[in-house]
Amino acid sequence: VVTERRAAPKALRAPHETTERTLGRGAPESVFRRFARQGIQHGAARRVAAHAVEIPGGRALVGTGRAELADDGEGPVRRVAVKPFLLGATTVTNAEFAAFVEATSHVTEAERWGWSFVFWSDVPKSAGPTEGVIGSEWWRRVDGATWRAIHGPGSEDA
Repeated sequence: VVTERRAAPKALRAPHETTERTLGRGAPESVFRRFARQGIQHGAARRVAAHAVEIPGGRALVGTGRAELADDGEGPVRRVAVKPFLLGATTVTNAEFAAFVEATSHVTEAERWGWSFVFWSDVPKSAGPTEGVIGSEWWRRVDGATWRAIHGPGSEDA
């Protein structure tokens, strides 16, 4: 059974206010296994954005009949089962992501690699020459760009 502590009525709460959902006894075993893989203990509180909407499970067609890169696993088109899930109705703010990082010690790929792609018009002059990818030249590699500094070093307040 999934229990939750309800927040104030929608009209009275902040847009990114969260509610806690706790897994209790009687929850389906698959839920326990999934949370265990994610490192969440049984009965541990899990914060979920109050604006999250439930997406029902079902069958869906995924993939493409014209995969450009076979290793991407995009093809062929196939029918898959999709479990129900929650999806935020708005984008994640840096403050929300910072709280997630603090709670989980998550490290992004950009932090591990030391760089990320930045849209060409947002690359600061201080970044110097950048590299692109053929076919997506508008995305430029910027050393030091992460979620904390989205345009590279010195852009932490952007």
